Amino acid sequence: MKKKRKGSSLISVVLIFAVLFTLGTSIMAATVSDYKMRINQSKKVQNLYESESGLEKASKLLEKWVDESITAGNGKVSDYVESLNDNIQKEKEKYKEAVENGINYEGLYVKSNGTIDEEKIKTQQNNLFKSCYQNTMKEKIASITDNKLLSEDNGAEVTIINKNEAEFNEKGILKLVLQSTFYTSKDENDTKQNLKTVQCTFSLITPPYGMPYSMETKKVNINLNPTWDKAIIAGGSLINSGKLFINGDAYIIGENGEGIEFVGDRSSLDLCGKLLSLQDIKLKGTYSRLSSKDSSSIYTGSLSIEKGADNSEIIVPGQVYANNDLVLNGQKSNINIGSFYGINDIGTQNEIAGNDKRKNSSSIVINTGDIGMGSSLFIEKEAVLMGTAYINSNPIYQTGESVAVKGNYRAYSYPLKDSGKLNSDNVNFEYISPLQLANEFKNGDTMTFEDKSKYFETYGREYNNKDLILKGIKLPDKTISIGSSISNGKINSGKYSIDENLVKESKDKYYKEVNSLHKNIKDYINFNDKNNILPREDYSEVFYVKSGTKPVYIIGSNVSEEISAENIILKDGRGKGLIIVEGDLHLKGKIDFSGTIICNGNICIENDGYDKNIIHSKTYVKDLVAKYYDVAKDVFKNNLEDTQSFEVSASIQVENGVDGNLKKKIISTQNWKIIQ
Repeated sequence: MKKKRKGSSLISVVLIFAVLFTLGTSIMAATVSDYKMRINQSKKVQNLYESESGLEKASKLLEKWVDESITAGNGKVSDYVESLNDNIQKEKEKYKEAVENGINYEGLYVKSNGTIDEEKIKTQQNNLFKSCYQNTMKEKIASITDNKLLSEDNGAEVTIINKNEAEFNEKGILKLVLQSTFYTSKDENDTKQNLKTVQCTFSLITPPYGMPYSMETKKVNINLNPTWDKAIIAGGSLINSGKLFINGDAYIIGENGEGIEFVGDRSSLDLCGKLLSLQDIKLKGTYSRLSSKDSSSIYTGSLSIEKGADNSEIIVPGQVYANNDLVLNGQKSNINIGSFYGINDIGTQNEIAGNDKRKNSSSIVINTGDIGMGSSLFIEKEAVLMGTAYINSNPIYQTGESVAVKGNYRAYSYPLKDSGKLNSDNVNFEYISPLQLANEFKNGDTMTFEDKSKYFETYGREYNNKDLILKGIKLPDKTISIGSSISNGKINSGKYSIDENLVKESKDKYYKEVNSLHKNIKDYINFNDKNNILPREDYSEVFYVKSGTKPVYIIGSNVSEEISAENIILKDGRGKGLIIVEGDLHLKGKIDFSGTIICNGNICIENDGYDKNIIHSKTYVKDLVAKYYDVAKDVFKNNLEDTQSFEVSASIQVENGVDGNLKKKIISTQNWKIIQ
């Protein structure tokens, strides 16, 4: 019995330990399983946060793109403003010139009242900025490969779901749908473990371009100078061998006595403005041509087509004021003038004309042998002839004709049967080489030009115009002449009254223009050893002052040979500015120049077959002087007392573009959700 009780105790101990072991093992298994579940859940939560962090990183990238797009847009506006300044300046010059000429002007930026259209500038700046901003942003999106906005090793992968459909709408908003995915690893079947995907829509707003610019202006007050009103001023002559067009006024002093000469065959001058030559204007080359627009006028000593200048023309629909004669000597040549005012008579003292009697008597003189048979002279509206012609005899012989044709002087060599004092019994004929001419009365009184005028008219009646040349000449009905004239094949008596308003007005206009400037260029220009040359590299704009007698060349396009002198080389033949030289000035090649040319010597137009165009703008020249006033104030003298304020510069300055710090307001998110 004792042995049996001892074995049961052992069994009990074993059973107890078996139960404890089983229970401990179960508890341990449960603990391990719970631990694994907690680890896995932790990984899933971690992956979810990692996925969200991918969207955060994508947001940072989009903010960078916004910065770069804003920078590009601001840069586009800055480039626009840089070109805008030049355009506004050009338009303001055009506006000023239009106002001077009584013309309405409205440009792209300058309104009809001269103010700048700020609303248009703001609109254009905003449109340029928005367009550049949106294009830059779209280029960024288009550069993404395989729709992957962000891809990191062992990190989040962000994909653009709607890349191909992403566009800015009419409100300037672009929406990007982004998915961010994160997983810890892949198993043996390449299955992503602990995969988490979140999705969010990002809205990118196009910002407006705010506070676009400020206008900065600089002004200077200066005394005006009368030389700035001219396109060309020459102390010497204008020697034209080529083709010249002047849009503006020209003042040729002609100190050497030549004035304006057309010396080349087919040389021409086309004028739109006033042309003044204190000396004569002479067409000397064949096929020469002087022409002008309707509103243009010419003031000169004499105006002539010289002998040998065959097939030449003077076509001036406006007015010609002459201190001496209108002369037609070339064959197959024509003169057509709207109104001609020959203002000088024997009693007029004129310092320009000198002491030669022939230069103190304005008339029409025709020496060509083919008048009415190839050559012609036509004055349409008004004619004033305050003098009579002279025969080039020895000594000179004054006729009674205000319109004289070579050969008609034979009338003074014939005796008359006149019942009055012109009867041959009362007239002495004098040999004046090479002619025998009626010159005085038997009582010793010298025949006046009035007597000779009546003598010429009486000869026409008594001899039925025998041997007189009366064809090819037409004067207007409104003709005032102190001597007899010829028109439409007839001899007309002189018609003149000292109180005639037309005579007084024409003289006043002539002398007003003659006295508009001093007769010496150096009265206005301070030539010295210091030369001022302020050009751009290609002389597209230049303030050029050159002292000394060395010739200066303005070189246009189509010129190949070297010129051994001071050169102003215009790119493509185009330039503008103010050119002042003390010596001679030559124009060579094709030239389009805007501004003023002042030359103390001769201006020579080269015969090279190319046009030389000189365009003057009073407003531009004054503004240019104001722009370079630090130099100009030492160049000009004898300024007028009148002062004027000039806007030296007007520029647009960019104050604020779009601030990149606004990007947090530009980017917004919506529709966040967990996909997996």
